[in-house]
Amino acid sequence: HKDILFEKLKAILDLHKSTSDDFATLRLMIYSFLGNLCGNQQLREVLASNEGSLLTTVLADIRKAVEEREPAWNLCVENAMAFIINCSISTNSHPFLINEDIPRMFAPIVKKK
Repeated sequence: HKDILFEKLKAILDLHKSTSDDFATLRLMIYSFLGNLCGNQQLREVLASNEGSLLTTVLADIRKAVEEREPAWNLCVENAMAFIINCSISTNSHPFLINEDIPRMFAPIVKKK
């Protein structure tokens, strides 16, 4: 059943082109939900392995939110990073996280204009 759940969550997150406040709220709830799922070691291992592409989708969402400063971008990044941090407990996530160059992802926030 987890495959169906992950598929549905990813489908919702793939709607990230929407910038409505309602979608931003929904996305925050999904990130929080994913972070809470990581409390279960077995689910954390699955999510950290990028099953259903949820990990890479959330990383892409963070990058987009930081670059475009969309509605509630700071809350989205905070909740998404909580999920990423929870996944990072598992070594399964390390190849994905290393490839993402997370410090560079946040460069637009600290860049001088």
